[in-house]
Order: sequence, then C-alpha cells, then structure tokens
Amino acid sequence: MSFDRLRPLRKATAGLRYTAAAAIVAAALAVTAVLEPVMERAPSTPLFAVLLVIAWLFGMGPALFGAAVALVPLAYLVDESHPRWYVDQRDIFWILLFFITALATAWLASTVRRLEDERTALLIRERAARAEAEAANRAKDNFLAIVSHELRSPLTAILGWCRMLRSGRLPPADGDRALDTIERSTRLQAKLVEDLLDVSRAAAGKLDITTRSVDLSAVAEQVVESHRPRAEAVRVHLIGDVSGGVAVLGDAERLQQVIGNLVANALKFTPAGGDVVVSVRRDADIARIVVRDTGEGVDPMLLPHVFDRFQRGDSASRGREGGLGLGLAIVKYIVEAHGGVVRAESAGSGAGATFTVDLPLEAAKRTLTSAA
Repeated sequence: MSFDRLRPLRKATAGLRYTAAAAIVAAALAVTAVLEPVMERAPSTPLFAVLLVIAWLFGMGPALFGAAVALVPLAYLVDESHPRWYVDQRDIFWILLFFITALATAWLASTVRRLEDERTALLIRERAARAEAEAANRAKDNFLAIVSHELRSPLTAILGWCRMLRSGRLPPADGDRALDTIERSTRLQAKLVEDLLDVSRAAAGKLDITTRSVDLSAVAEQVVESHRPRAEAVRVHLIGDVSGGVAVLGDAERLQQVIGNLVANALKFTPAGGDVVVSVRRDADIARIVVRDTGEGVDPMLLPHVFDRFQRGDSASRGREGGLGLGLAIVKYIVEAHGGVVRAESAGSGAGATFTVDLPLEAAKRTLTSAA
C-alpha cells in the first residue's frame, strides 16, 4: 500500500502531530472501553494497532507520546480490582511492559517508514538522473548532427568551386564569384570554430577578457554600420539610436561581439520590411544596450532557455541562415564576465523580441573596484 497521499501529514508541525496522536489515542481508548466485555483477554490490542499507525504517519515521538497518554487509563481498563488512583507492583510491571512493547512497536513502524521514504527518494533521484542522462545523450547527438551539418555546408561549397576552378572549364566571368563563395564559406567555417572555442573557454572559466576604458557608443555605431549591408540584403531596416559618451570598463572586441551577435540574431529572425533598432543609453549607474526587432518573436516555452548552448529557434529563417545556436550563449558568457546581466523579452510568436544588456558604467565600476 502506498502512503504517498499521506506524506504531508509526516511534514506537519510538531504541535499538530502530537495533538493528532493524542486525539487518536483518546478515540482508541473510548473504543476499547466500549468493547471491553468482548476483549477481556486483549484490551490493549487496538491501542497497539493505533500506535503502529501513529508511528507510521507522524513518527516515533508522537507514538511514544500517545503511549504515555494511554498508560494509566488502559491500566484501569485491564484491572479494576484495586481502588482508583492506587498503583501496586503489578501495575508498575504492566505499565513497564506496555511501554516497552509500545516503544518497540513505534520504533519498528518509524524505521519501516523511514526506509520507505529513503527508497522513494532514491527512486526519484534515480529517475531524475536517468532523465538527465537521456537528455544529455540527446543533446550530444543533436550537437553532433548540427556541427556536422554546419561544417559540411561551407566545405561542400569550397570543394565544389575548387574542383570547377581546377578543371579549367569555369568561364572567366564566374571566377570572381567562385573566389567570393570560397572566401565567404571559409569565413563562415572560421566563425563556427571560433564560436565553439569561445563556448569551451567560457564553460572552463578561461574566457579571455582584456579590461580597459571602452566607448560603448562608438562600439555600437561600428556594429550597426558593419551589419548595414547585410540588413539591406535581406531588406530589413537597421536603425541606430545611440547616445554619445557612454563609457564602460571592458574588452572592446568582446563587447563588439556581444552587440554583433544580438544584431545578427535579430536580422536572422526579422522578415523583409521589418525593423531592428539598436540603442545605447545611460540609466543611473549602468550602461544599457537594447536590441529590439519586429521579427518572429520567441515562444514563451523557449524564452527561459534562449541563452542556453545549442538552442536554435525553429523558424523559416533557418532555411536562410544556419548556425550552431551558440551566439546568444556567448553573449551571456561575455556579459556576465563584464559584471553585467542580459535578458530577453517577447510577447510571443510574431510579436518581435527585445534583448537588453546592462553593464556597470566606467565610473561606477571603478568605485566598486576601489571599495573592494
């Protein structure tokens, strides 16, 4: 029989458990008194059964308390031949025997209950460990499939164009196109490998961060301008709304990587005619970077995991661009290494998304460093 439904009783407050034990014992004594004529040889049997249940439900302490409550009333139910409130050697012997028996019964029931609880806890942990191992195995398989696909695609393009160039049958007009494709595929492959290395370093706590004064406004403007040709190619309006003079202590290249990954992610999931807005502002003692788009948005179920490694959104945009699903994970690693926080917000599918990065301003960070 499973007592899982009664588990909350075992975790009730001590006062409630002891009060319940006393009430149950009182009810058992009342029943024993009523049934005394037909239970002359074993009037304490119902009480032992009740103490067993109390020990199982509430623990050994309440069971012993119930046994103490029942001692004197039960003694008079067993033997009414002597005057009231008089205890002789026979009564003392009976009380000791009853208490020892009750103690053994309570200990046995409490031990069995504890062992069952431990077995249940072990079963739960085993199931959780198995589920975690299965999830890790699926993630590994998914990772290998993603990496294989993303690395094979540029290699296929490079190999195909190299064969055509080597054959000498490629028209001269297509030579530049072949070289552009080879260069673009090589850069893509280098980016994929670099992302893998960044995630590996970050997971090991070895992400290289060179701290110095950085003009965050200038970094954001550079990122916007560098991504403008790509935005124009997919017919997305890329808007820079950057306030000047926002300075932080950090690594300029890594911060450029943060904003670049956020902008690239927004462009990837924003359809033609949509907007991507990049803003940098001061807010009290923090520098706030906001990348907002009018794209496909993020499903509420996916939102808490959007910064997980190898998390890739399912959308039609996947056919346009690939990726390992590492860009946002790298953003989180870099931002946290700078003492900042990053968060994602979206009203749901089709409602766009907003990514916000908060970094301590240079003056505030220097003050904290000096105080430390």
